[in-house]
Amino acid sequence: MDPPHHTRIRGIVAREFTVRRAEQLRRGTEKILAQLLDRMESCGTPADFISEVAERFPALVVGDLLGVSESDRDVFREWARDLLSITSVQPEQGMAALMQLADYVRGIVEQRRAHPTDDLIGALVRAHDDQGRLTDDELVTFGITLLAADFDTTSDQMANSLYVLLTEEDQYGRLRDHPELVPTAVEELVRYVPLGSGSGLPYVATTDVEFGEVTVRKDDTVVLSIISANRDPEAFPDADRLDLERNPNPHIGFGHGVHHCLGAQLARMQLRVLFTMLPQRFPNLALATSVDEIPWKQGKLTRGPERLPVTW
Repeated sequence: MDPPHHTRIRGIVAREFTVRRAEQLRRGTEKILAQLLDRMESCGTPADFISEVAERFPALVVGDLLGVSESDRDVFREWARDLLSITSVQPEQGMAALMQLADYVRGIVEQRRAHPTDDLIGALVRAHDDQGRLTDDELVTFGITLLAADFDTTSDQMANSLYVLLTEEDQYGRLRDHPELVPTAVEELVRYVPLGSGSGLPYVATTDVEFGEVTVRKDDTVVLSIISANRDPEAFPDADRLDLERNPNPHIGFGHGVHHCLGAQLARMQLRVLFTMLPQRFPNLALATSVDEIPWKQGKLTRGPERLPVTW
């Protein structure tokens, strides 16, 4: 019997999408960011960090990774936004975006089968597990997941993290003066900054389960809160304080187990590149407006500012 869909693809992706592969992308990622920072500087101050960097950076990195042509990346970003909407677009528009994304990724898969490459999708197309080659539907599902999720979630994580660093006393300056803190700082920002607006999908227990002193009965519906878990005082001393040196940091900002984010290593790498290069390039970066004037997204699965004006 074939293993469940998510287990099949997760096992192969785990073998292909490793820390090593993500790190191999670092040089190209640094080049992309350097060009974006050049562009932001040339536009002058104040500049919108989101439109100049946070929205473009993940799109360019993942586009290179999966072979999305530069001319298609703006429309791809629009599809991803519609797909991750809750109320900001009509349901029909979200479904249409999903179909368009699926058709586009299916075309990439067909190209890789006809003309093999060494990139991630090329490796997955060639991949075999114990039961044989991944199906086209599994490959398309992975492509949609990585493209749609990375475009918006990584962009929002970048914007939210910078907002926190610039509004929490001297935290941006700490990263500027101590770049060796970036790896632990990124993990702490993922823990500390709520990316979602609350709880995730509901789960139904298939059997009685004991959690500490609580019994979840079979057929009970459970809603989990990653935000609460990441602020659990039993797991994180002084949990409501941003500590860029926090170690260990057993956060679940990227999920856990079979639900761990497929693109976690890629997101980590991009965040580390950003918060290494940005403070060095713009050591005096600051918000160009008061926090009360910053507009926040509405009707989306993820939270984040619509614009983040900065000056230097």
